[in-house]
Amino acid sequence: DELGIQLFAIEKFEEALAAFNESRTILSKRYGSTHARLCMLLNNISCCIFQMGDIVGAAEENSGAKVDLDLLHLAILANNYGYLKAQLKQYDIARACFEEAMLVQQSVFVDEHHHRAIHDSRSNLDFVNAFHS
Repeated sequence: DELGIQLFAIEKFEEALAAFNESRTILSKRYGSTHARLCMLLNNISCCIFQMGDIVGAAEENSGAKVDLDLLHLAILANNYGYLKAQLKQYDIARACFEEAMLVQQSVFVDEHHHRAIHDSRSNLDFVNAFHS
């Protein structure tokens, strides 16, 4: 999955999509097609398809997830999408994603000041704010 993210970051979307699809095959064989780990990968695939100009295909790919997402998985997906957008220097979109993820995390975790996920979301926000305010 990391190779796909790096290729996405340099806007080589077709190569990124191929890497993500290879990861999907591996993860599906290892965990099954309904495992929650595939959610983030399906989101990556959807991002590639969207960036390649196929909005309908991106929506269909994302709707292909056969798992129920809890709030924390939604936060993971928001952070993931924000990371991809930050790599493309689309800082306003990235910031909105990171803020959404942090709000979800804060609604779930009682001890919000010490939880690593919230700390990571704050770090992501600091990163995009350092490049664009």
